[in-house]
Amino acid sequence: IVSRPGITRIHGPVHPKDLIDMAHSAAYFVAAGAAHREFGWQHASEAKILDPTINALCARVVIGEPPTSDIERYRQGATVTIRTKS
Repeated sequence: IVSRPGITRIHGPVHPKDLIDMAHSAAYFVAAGAAHREFGWQHASEAKILDPTINALCARVVIGEPPTSDIERYRQGATVTIRTKS
């Protein structure tokens, strides 16, 4: 669940197919970070962009309620909440 002021929908492609798509995919950033517990330049590789685990998680990324306090701290980021079944 991604929460950020002013964001009401996922921007960019949900399932990127190449470097350009990946660079514009908020869902990919969140999914890759969740899958590998970090996000870095290694996620710009073709192998990571096409990784089935990351792609499966991309479809699960949703937008949550925008934050209402400390709005100024969101200049470049978002709050990401990960919910698990167990």
